Amino acid sequence: MNQSQESAITIYIHWPFCASKCPYCDFNSYVLKNDIDIHRWKLAYLSQLQYFLPLIQDQRIKSIFFGGGTPSLMPLEILNAILLFLFQNTSVSRETEISIEVNPTSFEYQKFESFSKYGINRVSIGLQSLNDDNLHKLGRNHSAACALEAVRSAKEIFDRVSFDVIYGLMDQSLEQWREELEEYLALNCSHLSLYMLTIETGTGFAKLLQQGRIILPQEEALAQMYTHTMHRLKQAGYDRYEISNFAKPSQECAHNLHYWRYGSYLGLGPGAHSRIGARAMAMHKTPSKWIESVEQTWHGLDVDEQLSQEQRGMEMIMMGLRLRDGIERGEFLRKIGVSLESMLDEKKVRSFVQDGLLKLDEVSMYLTDSGVLLYSYILNSLLHA
Repeated sequence: MNQSQESAITIYIHWPFCASKCPYCDFNSYVLKNDIDIHRWKLAYLSQLQYFLPLIQDQRIKSIFFGGGTPSLMPLEILNAILLFLFQNTSVSRETEISIEVNPTSFEYQKFESFSKYGINRVSIGLQSLNDDNLHKLGRNHSAACALEAVRSAKEIFDRVSFDVIYGLMDQSLEQWREELEEYLALNCSHLSLYMLTIETGTGFAKLLQQGRIILPQEEALAQMYTHTMHRLKQAGYDRYEISNFAKPSQECAHNLHYWRYGSYLGLGPGAHSRIGARAMAMHKTPSKWIESVEQTWHGLDVDEQLSQEQRGMEMIMMGLRLRDGIERGEFLRKIGVSLESMLDEKKVRSFVQDGLLKLDEVSMYLTDSGVLLYSYILNSLLHA
């Protein structure tokens, strides 16, 4: 579909709790130490849905995404109530992609049949690795055997199965990664998300790195890993439609693709963000503050503001350059109100084009395969002219 024809909205539901906190994770997630009040949490989500219903009830719902945290740990009573509300009050259709993130523990993948029964049609499994030593380093609480069983079980129930992997790990060589990548391809899933390990401020790994207790591969080795990944997945029939996401034809994640194209989305739950036109919203971040705020106000908002034209343009450039197809110039003009060129430094654009890192044609601006490796540098150069 041409981006200019896209008028749908997507919905993100955030479940903030996990069984444990992984040392690489900087998401808004919390270890659940005590049982939650299921009825209270269900009413909070339903209150938010009711409050924001006027924003979504007349729009086509392109996707619903349960993220976290670990949303597969959400009590089924809450999950079912949220989906029932959306089925009964919005234009959810058979074409609507409904995804949930899961971890490959037996407790979670035993719920697959219930997820399907409630209307979920796509699962994204947090494999992270098929090597038990690497799983231990990453702080994961599942084994490689559990991961394989989760994929097998998911493929029996869902037509669309994706999984996440982290590479560029401590002590990981290019040859080791090549061998691991073949294991992932052998699983024959329709979508893969392959993320290079990044050390985020405030995480467990950030502390270990500062203490010199972990050493990451050199940049040259990481570049070789990424280049091999792109070439090998293309050879295997996967398109790199985003920097870290690869899909077989027509199997892209509709939810994330809509987000990267700067479509409107509504986020509910602790810390969730929304962008609807120029309106930017963010919920209270901590679970306790969020649920108390929802009970008092129904909406739970911490931030509700109008973004400037420049802010929206910068966001669209930041997200659009992650895509293989880049930013459609006509779509940028329609959504932002000014031309793409007017927000960029002409000399820097010309320099990146001459260096073979950036393409700018009559339709779009996008990074080349070489440019993808320098995404952050190119983005910062373009946005801080």
